[in-house]
Amino acid sequence: MRFIKYHFKIIFFILSVILWTDTHYGQSSDTLNHDSVVATIDENNLTLGELLSIYRNNHEADETDLDELRKFLPNFVEYRLKLQYAKEKGLFEDPEILREFEEFGRESAYRYWLENEIKESIIETYSERYQIEVKAFHILRELPETASPEDTLLIYNQLLEAREKLLEGTPTEQVNETYSSERNGQLLGGNLPWITAGRTVEPFEDVLFALDTGEVSLPVRTEFGYHIIYLQEKRPRTADRRLSHIFFQKREGYDPGEVAHQVYDSLSAGADWNEMVQNHTNDHSTRNRGGQIGWVGYAMQYPEDFVDAAMKLPRDEPFSEPIKMSYGYHIVRVDSVRTFPTEETYREQIIAELEQLQRLTPGRDYVHTQLKEKHGFQLHRDHLDKLYKILENSGVDSAERFNSLDELTGLPLFTFNNRSHSIGSFFDYLLEQGIISSFLSDQETVLDDFTDKIIKTEIIEVTKELFPQFEQEVQNYLDGLVVFRVNEQNIWSHETADRDELYNYFQQNRDEYQLGQYYHYYRIRTVSDSTAAELQELIRAGEIQPGQIEGYFENVTITADSTSNLNSSQFELLSELNEGEFSDVIKHGSVHSAYFLKHISEPRFMTFEEAFNGVFSDYLPLREKKFINYLKEKYPVKTYPENITFIE
Repeated sequence: MRFIKYHFKIIFFILSVILWTDTHYGQSSDTLNHDSVVATIDENNLTLGELLSIYRNNHEADETDLDELRKFLPNFVEYRLKLQYAKEKGLFEDPEILREFEEFGRESAYRYWLENEIKESIIETYSERYQIEVKAFHILRELPETASPEDTLLIYNQLLEAREKLLEGTPTEQVNETYSSERNGQLLGGNLPWITAGRTVEPFEDVLFALDTGEVSLPVRTEFGYHIIYLQEKRPRTADRRLSHIFFQKREGYDPGEVAHQVYDSLSAGADWNEMVQNHTNDHSTRNRGGQIGWVGYAMQYPEDFVDAAMKLPRDEPFSEPIKMSYGYHIVRVDSVRTFPTEETYREQIIAELEQLQRLTPGRDYVHTQLKEKHGFQLHRDHLDKLYKILENSGVDSAERFNSLDELTGLPLFTFNNRSHSIGSFFDYLLEQGIISSFLSDQETVLDDFTDKIIKTEIIEVTKELFPQFEQEVQNYLDGLVVFRVNEQNIWSHETADRDELYNYFQQNRDEYQLGQYYHYYRIRTVSDSTAAELQELIRAGEIQPGQIEGYFENVTITADSTSNLNSSQFELLSELNEGEFSDVIKHGSVHSAYFLKHISEPRFMTFEEAFNGVFSDYLPLREKKFINYLKEKYPVKTYPENITFIE
């Protein structure tokens, strides 16, 4: 246990070096001479700026404390000594370390893009959409996600036909009846209510809000199938309203309009709103909260005619006249209108909605799409089409195809972040994966898979080039990995430990490694108190041994164990027993337990083998000190704590 604690103490230092934080320092850190030399290792200078950088990743502080920096200097020097040793041993080229580094770097790059670019872009886009409402018509053809490429292409082409009909002026309902899928006798396409951001699935929303009024989209796929969208109108958003209501439901033998007008007259004469809600509303879910519905806006799962009526109510009226609906009547009270007094409160609302929609943590596909859009992705479609025609018009293994391919292999397929990727590399990918036929039947999916593979491979370097801070952060991680390996090999490893040194340390500290008095016992458990009593009698009579109990009785468990901790209430009764004696039966809930004291071991000194783990743990600080001294002899060190000072 002592070894584990020390081991994790060292790990914590390393991880705190390699994991970056958002700690910021006061202006006082800017008054340091960052180029000042605070130490040399093998005549290589270590600067105050380097010391400060590592210190910041290990400590949270608002201002720079010179005394703390000077205390930290020895730790910093030891860390850099281990890096020097790691370089000499080739650990920066170790395949295992590089694999772990690449995995971490890639995951960190995705997070970095999300936090530093993409998340803000999502917030900005949603904020722009949040301020408008749109009215649209759509055609929907259902298509399962597992549909074949042939079925997918068929549906896609049918919706292209529907789009042409709309562009030619064919009435929308006629196009809807011809092309939309039907479920339970209802067409799935048609007119949509006024909607705003966050009210539809994201792929649909992305296309919808990109349209101009009167424009018809190309087919867009969502989890429901393929749509085409016709944007009919666009207007500024109507602010949501927090409403309360009294509801009068249309039903047999009850005239909701008559009752609604009677209640309205009572309210107008000064009747209490809450009392009227309690006595008259047919909405049981809101009766006990004064009729409060909550926030109401367009596309909030409320009937559109109800929302239209509520949004037109004057804000300063105490309540509305009865509003007639097909299903009954409402008297509505506007409790408040959603406003944002500051930009910050508006932003908080946007972020809250995005978090609820789970849009602030998009998947890698979204990150790849954003990278393509923002950082120089250019597809050479003409070169791809030439490859497609060659593969389509010749046999898979024909010489003709390979001769034709020779002319294409050096041409670029796409460019990403100023790097060109050739048709040849794409063709090699098709061969390696055995997916030429898949490419011929579903060109776009195979192309997307290939581009995603390239982006995944290059994202670390791309992120480094565009964000210098990220390059330093991943370098810190790589440094931490190699230092961790240095510690494993030279300090923490049992295999590299000098057993003679450990044994000498054990002999010098003999009194530290003792075993206390141990009680060795059996614990017998059963759900029956009579069974427990019978077991006691059989053992006391010597008819069976405790270890044989499970073979004689069902639903009985027996555990052999030992303890030196008699302070626990669970074991204090052992101190009252003599060897070979049984305790009384103790009941814990439905379980009956009894303890049989088998043997008491008297205190004694541990053997070296018994004490080995404890000795190894206790010796670790001395072993590390010895290793550091070795490094200082190998790479001479000088420190200059006096250079840790502010600029005068």
